[in-house]
Amino acid sequence: MAEKSISKPRELLQLIIEDWTEIRKFTTCSWAKQQQFEMLTMYERLCSEIDAAIAGARERGGGDEASEWRAGQTLLKSVVCELQMWLALKESDAWSAWHSFCDAEQYAVNARRWLPQSFEPAKDQVEHLRLVERIAFPYPAFFTSIAVLVGREVCTICESEYGTCAHLAGELYDGEMCARRCEEIKEALHLALVRNPSDKRLRLREPGGIDPPPRAESRPKKPRRAKSKRKRRR
Repeated sequence: MAEKSISKPRELLQLIIEDWTEIRKFTTCSWAKQQQFEMLTMYERLCSEIDAAIAGARERGGGDEASEWRAGQTLLKSVVCELQMWLALKESDAWSAWHSFCDAEQYAVNARRWLPQSFEPAKDQVEHLRLVERIAFPYPAFFTSIAVLVGREVCTICESEYGTCAHLAGELYDGEMCARRCEEIKEALHLALVRNPSDKRLRLREPGGIDPPPRAESRPKKPRRAKSKRKRRR
């Protein structure tokens, strides 16, 4: 993919569609580690080239073009993070693998939101990662969740108090995602353990890894006695 010349956002999307079967083939646990590393390097280089394209679009005043570049790049970043996850698992680094998975999932969700609804690779990546989570991280987990009373939040696009401008968190503006930045916390309310967190990175870590080892049975099963066959007397 990176060897081909790309000058417009729609050319990037067309290239992703053409190469998606190969991308899916490489993002599996059974694929060779060296080949996954080579693909990872290639896509990281391509993402850097897209950063330059986004900067050029902004200089020309092409805000919509910059956002289109960013949307396609976000899907590629999801693939990059997933490759990092598989490589970390092969190095027995489950904690780093989990964080790479969380990044891949968040990028995939954003890409599906920003790209056209008809763009199948974005939808496929979200569904694929749901399956990956069940297979690669099968044990049920608890996550921490913190509730706080926020005093002031700022829009990261215009630095105004969030809610007083027209920008919406999660949307793209000139190639940048709007977010709400907390500037003041008035009070910490509670800390809870949950199953479905807003941020999966806040997973409780087990000693030796992120998943608990299989628990041995507390009591061994008693061997069953063979039933003796006795003739009933009439």
